Amino acid sequence: GVLYVARGQTTEEEILGNTDLVSLRYMKFLQGLGEIVRVNEDPDMYLGGLDRFGSDGPTALIHRDGVSETVFHVASLMENVEDDPQHTHKKRHIGNDLVHIVYTEHESGLYARNTLSGDFGLVQIVVRPVDEHCCGVRVQCDPRVPDFGPLRAVDLDLHGGSALSVATFDTQTVIVNDAHL
Repeated sequence: GVLYVARGQTTEEEILGNTDLVSLRYMKFLQGLGEIVRVNEDPDMYLGGLDRFGSDGPTALIHRDGVSETVFHVASLMENVEDDPQHTHKKRHIGNDLVHIVYTEHESGLYARNTLSGDFGLVQIVVRPVDEHCCGVRVQCDPRVPDFGPLRAVDLDLHGGSALSVATFDTQTVIVNDAHL
């Protein structure tokens, strides 16, 4: 699942309620993850449980390559339901995702691991703007998750010509340049 945290937001309801209240930089970030498509454009398209007829919203974020297809459950692309202030219709998708990508523009740059209640969301990749062209990344894991890869529970500053370029791991800092997103 993908979550957007605007300035001053701290609660699950505020964060899941974001639809129109998103920044241009966040939208560019989404475009870097995949393509925003209409859910009804292809009857054979895999939607990861999203409703093809639009009850979860008219669009979805999908990454496709020659081998795989990944559907991101993006809270800000899902429509809000007026009589659902706790956004349970969004949580039925995002709440069941094992990994959450959190793009935060909150003043602290932090995101509490227990902000979104539930049994899943075991790994959170928290992305925060550092300056005009760079983002910092923090990987947060539930204590039940065994160690994996070089990026467990570390802060990263990402820089360079691509979002995948890594500066150093020994300082637990990496930087990504999003100028081209």
